[in-house]
Amino acid sequence: IGENNWGFASDLPLYLFWALAQQVILGPWVSDYLHQKAGLPKITVVLLCGVLFAMLHTPNQMLMLATFIGGVLWSYAWLRYHNIYANTVSHALLALLFYQTMPEHVLGTARVGLGF
Repeated sequence: IGENNWGFASDLPLYLFWALAQQVILGPWVSDYLHQKAGLPKITVVLLCGVLFAMLHTPNQMLMLATFIGGVLWSYAWLRYHNIYANTVSHALLALLFYQTMPEHVLGTARVGLGF
């Protein structure tokens, strides 16, 4: 990735499934649980979801920053609109465009965890 062409579009169908899985966990499972079952205020839920989503992308600092922002925005959008499709499509498009446009020396790799 990072070649600044539109070749990433071929990855979109597969990434849509991956984004859907992540959005189901972030929205209906985690955000709803924290807000409805645990009784946390929405602002606390969206910030906590941002932190949790970022931590899943440790130790890649650039991805952690991007996913913190994404986690906050998608959690907020879920709590407000409950639209898994909008969150999924925006997640897939933004992630693929992010990987495509971010300079490799800034992004490093898209790897996280032990493979970083």
